Amino acid sequence: MQLPAAFISSMQTFFQQANYPPAQLEAFLASFADASQSGLRVNRLKTGALAARAWQKLAECWRQEGLDPDAFSLKPVPWCNDGCFFAPGTRPALTLAHKLGLFYIQEPSAMLPAVLLQAQPGQLVLDLCAAPGGKSLRLAADLRHRGCLVANEINDNRARVLLRNLEQQGVRNCVVSNASPEKLAALWPQRFDKVLVDAPCSGEGMFRRDHKATGAWEAYGSASVSSLQQSILDSAVGLLKPGGELLYSTCTFNPDENERQIAALLQRHPELRLLPAARRLPGGCRLSPGAVLPDLTADTSLCVRIWPGDSGGEGHFAALLQNDPQAAYTVTAKPAEPPAPASPPGQAVCQAVMEVAAPLLRPRALQLLRLQLSQYGRLTGNHLHLWPPVLPVAGALHLLKTGLYLGDIKSLGQRTRTLDRPKRHGLAPALSFRPSHSLLLALPRSYFAQALDWTAADPRITAVQGGSSVPLSEAERQKLRQGKPSAFVPVFAAGYPLTWLQPGQGSYAKNLFPPGWRS
Repeated sequence: MQLPAAFISSMQTFFQQANYPPAQLEAFLASFADASQSGLRVNRLKTGALAARAWQKLAECWRQEGLDPDAFSLKPVPWCNDGCFFAPGTRPALTLAHKLGLFYIQEPSAMLPAVLLQAQPGQLVLDLCAAPGGKSLRLAADLRHRGCLVANEINDNRARVLLRNLEQQGVRNCVVSNASPEKLAALWPQRFDKVLVDAPCSGEGMFRRDHKATGAWEAYGSASVSSLQQSILDSAVGLLKPGGELLYSTCTFNPDENERQIAALLQRHPELRLLPAARRLPGGCRLSPGAVLPDLTADTSLCVRIWPGDSGGEGHFAALLQNDPQAAYTVTAKPAEPPAPASPPGQAVCQAVMEVAAPLLRPRALQLLRLQLSQYGRLTGNHLHLWPPVLPVAGALHLLKTGLYLGDIKSLGQRTRTLDRPKRHGLAPALSFRPSHSLLLALPRSYFAQALDWTAADPRITAVQGGSSVPLSEAERQKLRQGKPSAFVPVFAAGYPLTWLQPGQGSYAKNLFPPGWRS
């Protein structure tokens, strides 16, 4: 590929300042002639917490589809135990396993930041620039449905892509916000245990993967993003708890956006300190340290870099920082007063949910739903959610996802704007509950006492994903007649949630696969 002359000149200057040997510059420039490699990360929320077991389950699903897992030539990504390179020319994204949310296609170097941040179950974690969602999904897997992930994206269209990816992969304890970092810092100051800032950047690390990136670089360069990066970082610091950790990353080589950005951040915020990021890499993984530049006093060698010539991934930079646990903070923006938490759903709403859930769920899962609904249920219009308990409600935000979307509550035979309250005269109208696709995707097969199980090779799966009604076999209809009557029946393909069906009087069942997800 033809690299911009100005880029080559800037890299020559950078390598000289960092005292890198000339042979390293030659190898770096030569690496742009190599083909980029693609990767995928297995979804441990659906396949299990242990990465080794997760890969086995993915392979089992592929075999059910009639595919040979070895054909993808999966090779481990050194810095990510649940990530793999796959062979050029193969298309795992077209498989049923991908549509079921068993893995996510992700550039291998982009897997690094969430690995270094090491989110722990029960923590409150923020991905400040989250779309399209690959890093958020790894953070969610590390949280294991405990605590809360806030995935924020300021661009509305990209935020909707983010929402789709999180729901497809069954993330329960997540809020998707569509707000500026400054607004979040004002609403939730000093709130988060971990904050990830995968910042907008000049994208030099994507030159080999996306040749259009060179044109954007020549048009805009790095000057247009450096001030934006600084602003986002300052907001991120304001969001951190004392002792909280901040991970800053870019997919560019430019030291002005990387080491110099971090050194300037440390000068503005002396309460921060750099942590040795390399110590959090998996055993046996060695990445290049950050560049040491003569104009910087900070020890930026504690940062890490991925160079495309020696890693298999594209260019990436990451710096891990920690707030001083004893530091005194001054919040410059006045925090907005959050509204009082929503009242738990009333008896009529809970009863409507339980009437649908009781025939479907096993006793322990039903008991858990009843408890969480009474404690964390939140009704917004007709939409019923479980709001994450560790995060205060922020009514001032534009939220696309507020925890686990359970489904819709509707009035039977009477319209009402406030479904959870009785009428001024007489009893409240009868209510019905329609479970959401998001709810099904977030629950494992073990939660259900009643469900239909299809193999990955069942031809009805294609019909479901196209939105068609599907026939039920006599054995399936007999199975449903033997159980408690239910208006909604979950279907699992290869052991993973696929769709809700509504059986009718005949042999066909109505398919509730969402229109926006159909293929």
